[in-house]
Parts: sequence; C-alpha cells; structure tokens
Amino acid sequence: MVYIGCGERGNEMTEVLDEFPHLIDPNTGKPLMNRTVMIANTSNMPVAAREASVYTGITIAEYFRDMGYDVALMADSTSRWAEAMREISSRLEEMPGEEGYPAYLSSRIAEFYERAGRVNTLSGEDGSVTAIGAVSPPVATFPSRSAKVPCASSRCSGASTRVWPDSATSPPSIG
Repeated sequence: MVYIGCGERGNEMTEVLDEFPHLIDPNTGKPLMNRTVMIANTSNMPVAAREASVYTGITIAEYFRDMGYDVALMADSTSRWAEAMREISSRLEEMPGEEGYPAYLSSRIAEFYERAGRVNTLSGEDGSVTAIGAVSPPVATFPSRSAKVPCASSRCSGASTRVWPDSATSPPSIG
C-alpha cells in the first residue's frame, strides 16, 4: 500500500502516523505498516512539494507493480493537489481556467488515474495499481472543480458525515 498525505493538516497526518501502525493485515495477521509506504506532506510545506508528492507516490506504486505486486494507492487529498496546481499556475502567471484552476487540471488528474491498472511485467508476472483519491473540497464550493474533475476521469463514490443545505442526507451529485 502507498499512502500519500497531500496537503493534510499536521494534526491529521500525526493521527494517521500514530494509528496506522496498529492496523492488522487480515491476510497475514501482521501489521499493515510492514507493507506500506507513507508520503507525508502537510499543508504548511511548500506548495511545489504538495504537487510532487502525488507523482512520487504513483511512481513508487508503479515500481512495486512492475515487481509483480498488487498495490493499493491512497491519495489524500486530490483536491488539495488540485489547489496546489492552481497556486503554482497562478505564481507562474498562466492563464487561469474555470474557478482559477489551470486549464490543464483535467489532463493532469486524468494522467494520474491512467497510470493505475493491471500490467504483465517483463518477468511475465501480473501486477496492478489501484488508485483511490480522496476529495475534500472547500465546504462553501462543493461540488467544486477540484471535486468534479477526478470524477470525469474515474469512477466516483460520495460519502459525507455533514448535512447539506439542499439535501437532508447526502452530498449533491458530483459526477
């Protein structure tokens, strides 16, 4: 498993790092941490590092896939990754697209998800990467572009513990 904490708050990453070692792999009965790579990148780190962390994580996952492993990759949060791209694009004075995000946002997110999948390695073994991207857009703008774009590139499921103003039980459709 590869876990990417992209732009998470420091206390949230501390929680993950404290609790994760106690999780047990149901297949082996051993700590899941024995088979996990964690990339921690908090929100107070440089914005370029936030963007790079997602690429680092998928590259590590591909490395293990190419060795014949089935890899689960969790990118938490792809919306904060999109916000990092927006901030970098703004600093580079690129022409903004919808909601100030760069025009290439859709293709970058699609490229990330397209790197997942099953392959037959050069050694003849099968390996795979399953990419799971958490979306945590700003509350006031849900569903924002940073939530909609990943859904256009992959299958999406929504879950929320919040009561939305226009719905008593669930978030609005993001697909």
